[in-house]
Amino acid sequence: NSSGDTYWLCDHNQLCQKEFFQKLAFDPYILSIVGEYFGCVPIHVQTNVWFSFPTIEQKDNLSSNAQMFHQDKEFTKFLKVFIYLSDVDMENGPHSYIEASHIDEANKLGIELSERIPDAEITRYYNAERIKTLVGPAGTITFGDTSCVHKGLPVKSGHRVMLQLEYAASLYLSPVPPFGSLSAQALSF
Repeated sequence: NSSGDTYWLCDHNQLCQKEFFQKLAFDPYILSIVGEYFGCVPIHVQTNVWFSFPTIEQKDNLSSNAQMFHQDKEFTKFLKVFIYLSDVDMENGPHSYIEASHIDEANKLGIELSERIPDAEITRYYNAERIKTLVGPAGTITFGDTSCVHKGLPVKSGHRVMLQLEYAASLYLSPVPPFGSLSAQALSF
């Protein structure tokens, strides 16, 4: 799928069928951290890759590319794992979030779920010191509860390639369709 200057997959199941991505999604280290956060065995619900290029900084484009502050609410409890597949500095669209905003959530401050918040307005709700930005070389892994307020910064130059793995503690009331069958080899990781 594409929108503006960021591209991602329409068929997440297709990516999940590739051995390289299966190994990452079912990596014991990743699963142990996610499982510890949940307090139960995690359910892998999504594998996606984002390709981002210099951004057209118009509201509709920033909003559709998740480059405005917002919070996700796909599951009752979930965690995303972001792996930079390219070097990411302040010019390449790093992940940014409001520290501890998964606790004092935006919706409790009068912001609708998934509503996009312009940068100029974010400090009406949160102190600027709580805004954190994650840069790093290719291979950097970040675990994020994206029920916090977060966004990808717009790419100013170069590009960003990022793998996103998503896990849930439960599929209760989930709109996410299950993956197609995985091979026996994939399930043995």
